[in-house]
Amino acid sequence: MTFTAYLRRLPAPGPLRVTMHAAEITSGRMDETALAWDTKGNLVAQATQLAAIRH
Repeated sequence: MTFTAYLRRLPAPGPLRVTMHAAEITSGRMDETALAWDTKGNLVAQATQLAAIRH
């Protein structure tokens, strides 16, 4: 499986807003994406992962 993370910039002070999305792309495999924004609305990090699904 693979995992990739990008740190785009240092975040502004305060909490981060994070969204996560997962979709099955083929039998037993899942593509996951996470994005993080700071309080000024700047994209500060993103991550993608191809993972196996355990039943």
